Amino acid sequence: MNILIIQTAFLGDAVLTTPIPSALKKAFPSCKVSLLCTPETRDVFTENKDLDEVLVMDKKGKDRSFASLWRWGKDLRGRYDIAVIPHRSFRSAFLAVLAGIPKRVGFANSQGRMFLTDLVDFDWKMHDAERNLRLLEALGIRGGVPAVLVNSSADWKVLASAHGLKENVPWVGMNPGSVWATKRWLPEGFAAVADALIREMKCQVILFGSEKDRPSVEAAASLMKETPVNLCGKTDLKSLAALIARCEIFITNDSGPMHLASAAGVPVAAIFGPTTRELGFFPYGPKSKVVELDMSCRPCSLHGGPVCPLGHFKCMKDLTPEMVLAACRGLL
Repeated sequence: MNILIIQTAFLGDAVLTTPIPSALKKAFPSCKVSLLCTPETRDVFTENKDLDEVLVMDKKGKDRSFASLWRWGKDLRGRYDIAVIPHRSFRSAFLAVLAGIPKRVGFANSQGRMFLTDLVDFDWKMHDAERNLRLLEALGIRGGVPAVLVNSSADWKVLASAHGLKENVPWVGMNPGSVWATKRWLPEGFAAVADALIREMKCQVILFGSEKDRPSVEAAASLMKETPVNLCGKTDLKSLAALIARCEIFITNDSGPMHLASAAGVPVAAIFGPTTRELGFFPYGPKSKVVELDMSCRPCSLHGGPVCPLGHFKCMKDLTPEMVLAACRGLL
């Protein structure tokens, strides 16, 4: 039996897909499990021992056209018996049809549900890792605790030496960026929390982020009175995962790195503005706290957006450094 998992969404979605291959291999030890992802999330899966093959589709680049999707379908045709599709997109479901995969399992609220043979209810009351495992009920697999895991062979000691990180002091990771502007807490908030923790813990604050996060990260760094280590744009996904796993605590916006930290078992203080934990994308596991305000306008969207729809952005502006520090102290 050959099974293809299709997950071409964001980094956090990719991390929360990792329980699926392990559950499949546990239930069907002799099956072949392949996974289709994007170049940005490939390294979430490349060292996953439960995957036999990782396929990479550059849907925002050379594979963005319909002609390319058709070629992918042709290349995959006849290779798989089952498609498991946690990504609720039209394109992902349509690809499974183009590939001629006879059994296509996805969520009932997928944009491509008309192409699916087996529909599974999408329960907003569940964490997304648990929701994803529910897809396997269509294959007779029920129950079990999601094993969210991202393996990285990168050596944190080598990375620490390369980036001038001290091994003999606590590491506090911070992620001031996010894909969506309204998910970003204020840089002065991150700066205040970083300064306070350096003074209290005698720790080393490490600022993480991709090149796209540079404005947010540098804004926070410039407002600090103490000196952080700024690794923005200096890590790939494997080194990011390895360094985050070494942190005593990770302070972050609602983002992909938040899920990397949670998967590594690192205590997470997650700052939520336009999104809420009730949507199911909060850091998974007992070592986490979501810092958020009780406001009638939250959540305003599933992913956040470029601007506050009401124009006040109070969900982030009114969230204080003292609230985040209290969460951090409760985790340390």
